[in-house]
Amino acid sequence: MERQDIEVFLVLAEELHFARTAERLHVSAATISQTIAKLERRFGAPLFRRTTRRVELTSLGRQLLDDLQPAHTQVQAAIARATAAGHGITGTLELGYMSAAVAQVVLPLADTFRDRVPGRRVAIRETALADLFGPLRRAEVDLSVLPLPAEEPDLAVGPVLLSEPAMLAVPTDHPLAHRTHVSRDEIAREKVFFAEALPG
Repeated sequence: MERQDIEVFLVLAEELHFARTAERLHVSAATISQTIAKLERRFGAPLFRRTTRRVELTSLGRQLLDDLQPAHTQVQAAIARATAAGHGITGTLELGYMSAAVAQVVLPLADTFRDRVPGRRVAIRETALADLFGPLRRAEVDLSVLPLPAEEPDLAVGPVLLSEPAMLAVPTDHPLAHRTHVSRDEIAREKVFFAEALPG
């Protein structure tokens, strides 16, 4: 079996739906059908039972899945490890974050990274408000999820992972108190205390 044939079979065995399998593999449904038909001719028996309502594995299909899946997982992990090592991605990725809201974004990202780079650990640590950029500068973390804008000439800014509205807090008798929107120019004329300056 060629690698593409194995992938078609394994994805169809998971999805049990020809159109969804084609979408995941970025090929046509006809290609999926032709690949499965070729495999069934090779093995001399059907791998899937197809009706107008459902697709399910035959006993031969189930046996092939049970035999192929562990080996395929091992091959994929070996390829991922070799790719990671070849690109210098080894050891533990140290990841910093600033708040519980961000943690909800960071944890799934860490899981995805572990899945894609087997054998690579991810260590996550919270960053204090009073020292947002310190862990990066001291190389205590490899990357950190922090609020923007971050105009730090010695640090590179990556993609935006989470957006949330900013809030301006003023006394009730302040001229801006009953405004729904405030421009940057208006804020620039005020004395502003930024939350980032709060002690940790």
